[in-house]
Amino acid sequence: SADMTLGGSAWLDDGSIVFVGPSQGDLSRTSAEGGASTVVLRDSALAGFGLGTLQPLPGSRGVIFTACSSACVTRGVHLLDLRTGRRRSLLDGMVTAMYLPTGHLLYVRRDGAALAAPFDLEKLEITGPAVPLLEGVTVATGTAFLTISRTGTLVYVQGTGANEAE
Repeated sequence: SADMTLGGSAWLDDGSIVFVGPSQGDLSRTSAEGGASTVVLRDSALAGFGLGTLQPLPGSRGVIFTACSSACVTRGVHLLDLRTGRRRSLLDGMVTAMYLPTGHLLYVRRDGAALAAPFDLEKLEITGPAVPLLEGVTVATGTAFLTISRTGTLVYVQGTGANEAE
């Protein structure tokens, strides 16, 4: 299956970069200036999983990422709290998620539906029900073709949801 885009990085507000590595199930952090990196997540619960689509949280509070298993048949959104080093599962079955400046978590299902739910940056948790934003986001190579700018402009590739190219 071509549904296996893994890896990636997130540039945090403090000038550090969190990236997938050294193995596909680890997250490491380094200075954007260069130098040594430190493994910030090596979770046995994710052993054998591929991690990817990293998204930073404001204030370098944490990183949102996806973990996929079984050749990416299953996929979920996780969060790494960079203050405590703890990982938690946020959403099952979603291909990507990102924090919006409105205080919401935007996430996309495999069928291309995008939803937003209120998100508490201190508690690092979803605090209310999700509302649908749009449908028809292209989902291919394991991710949704959607992003948002710092000023709030949402850009996406319209399609029919999951494109499971063999």
